[in-house]
Amino acid sequence: MSDETTPVNYQAMYTPDGTPVEPTPEPQPVDAEGVLVPTPEPTPDPTPDPTPEPSDLSATGFVSVNIDSVGKLRLRAEASVDSDIVTKLVSGTVLKVINSDNPEWTLVETLDGQVGYVKSIFVIEAPAPDPE
Repeated sequence: MSDETTPVNYQAMYTPDGTPVEPTPEPQPVDAEGVLVPTPEPTPDPTPDPTPEPSDLSATGFVSVNIDSVGKLRLRAEASVDSDIVTKLVSGTVLKVINSDNPEWTLVETLDGQVGYVKSIFVIEAPAPDPE
């Protein structure tokens, strides 16, 4: 293992007779008439907007499938894309939330009683359906 260090140039720090060299002050800005111009304060970085918290899909207890009208959302037996498909859901289908603790998957129940998992990015909070 080697210790690499930057060599110190002592000649630049001392005169030949050994007295320390005073550092050269930074040049100060002046206007056309030679008057010292104050250095502006640096502009602070803007405070970033806070990252929005993920919505609590269980706030109303219901979610709605939110996908393009051409596709269908797969309701899966387990929280995995490799899991069996229970059924396919069209956009707008209202589902009862059983558990939304997993940020990627939401455990839901269809209004006709089928239970399974859907990808959380494809559902949005929805009002409770009207009782029939």
